[in-house]
Amino acid sequence: MRDIKFTVRLLPSGEAVPSPHEVSAVFLIALADKNIVAIRNQRGWDIPAGHMESGESLLGAIHREAQEEASMKFKNAIPFVTVTSTSEEPKYKDKCMVGFATKDFALEEFVPATDSYEREVMNDEAFLSLYQSDKENMRLMITAAHSLLFRH
Repeated sequence: MRDIKFTVRLLPSGEAVPSPHEVSAVFLIALADKNIVAIRNQRGWDIPAGHMESGESLLGAIHREAQEEASMKFKNAIPFVTVTSTSEEPKYKDKCMVGFATKDFALEEFVPATDSYEREVMNDEAFLSLYQSDKENMRLMITAAHSLLFRH
C-alpha cells in the first residue's frame, strides 16, 4: 500500500463547503461530552464515513453512511473540515473529503453490515488509542469538533 498523506483544513465559520462534484467522501464526528461514536470495520476502529454516490448531496451522503455504518440518525451537523490526499488516483485527484460534526444524534439498534461490524460510544482517548490511521490529524479534528460543538 502506498503511503498517502492527508492535509486537514478547518473551515472558517461561514465559508462555503465544496460542491458535491469536488468531494469524494464524507465523514461524521458525533460527540457526547468526551465520547465519540465509533464503528469497527475492516480497517479497525473508525468514524462513520463513506464515498459520495452519483447525484447525492453532502448531507444526504453522510446521513446514508451514518445509518448504514452506525445505525444512527442525527441532525444539526456542521461541516467543519476538509481533508485532501496526495493520491494521484483519478477518483481522488482534485477531490476532498468533507467532515461534519454533531452532538445531536440518536442511536438505533445496531445492525452489523459488510462495512461495519461493531458500534461503540467510547471515550475520545480510548478511540484514538484504537484508531489505526493518522492519529495526529484525527486528534486535531476531534479537538476542533469539540470546540465547535461545546463552546462555553
